[in-house]
Amino acid sequence: MALIRADPSSNVGASLANAFLMDLKAAKLLVPDLNVEQFNVVDKSKLDREKARVKIKSETKYQEGMEKLICVGIDEKVDRDTLMHTEVQDEDGTVKLRKDRGAEHHLTFRN
Repeated sequence: MALIRADPSSNVGASLANAFLMDLKAAKLLVPDLNVEQFNVVDKSKLDREKARVKIKSETKYQEGMEKLICVGIDEKVDRDTLMHTEVQDEDGTVKLRKDRGAEHHLTFRN
């Protein structure tokens, strides 16, 4: 089971959704017996649960895509002067990216 953390954007999203529903009700675009003024139709918990559900679906789809990725092979070529980024730490301990040049093997992938 996924751990659901409180997300401040969910509070804002729920408020916007409920305000939008009230506007639709005022414009008479909703079912007449739907009472959106008395209670919040969309709450923070509903949004958090939906975000968690969509995240699980997204991660599953990503993993399925990665399983289909096959490395066909590595050839003898090595680029000696490839532009890359390396992580370095400052004296403060902050990790930063530094542009660097280095060797890189050629990899061939197919889907």
